[in-house]
Amino acid sequence: MPSFFSSDIQDVVYKLLISLIISLVALPIHEYAHGYAAYRMGDNTAYRQGRLTLNPLVHIDPLGTLALILFGFGWAKPV
Repeated sequence: MPSFFSSDIQDVVYKLLISLIISLVALPIHEYAHGYAAYRMGDNTAYRQGRLTLNPLVHIDPLGTLALILFGFGWAKPV
């Protein structure tokens, strides 16, 4: 039984780490693409707010990222 419990913990930690990596890589790329597309179409709001960057700290919403890690869905700061 201890090996079964250990395997479950490893699975949970693995899934949390994957979710964290996705949050730090995919969300900024996704939000940058939104902002860039809007900028190319004449809306410079994302540019003025400093969100045309791949810096994850600019895009990540703490509550949305926590929801993504814990529940599998979440959100970033709007562009």
